[in-house]
Amino acid sequence: MTEQSRPPLPHDFHPEVDVFTVTSTDLAPGADLGEAQVKSGGDLSPQLR
Repeated sequence: MTEQSRPPLPHDFHPEVDVFTVTSTDLAPGADLGEAQVKSGGDLSPQLR
């Protein structure tokens, strides 16, 4: 499919937003999810700030 023939992407219509940073004590860049965040370990949402 060429660039001209593809339908527009839904995000093409969203306004630009400011950049923001998300930090967590449960997650680290490039690291595996902790045991608590996987189904067998409780399926808990990670702490996000």
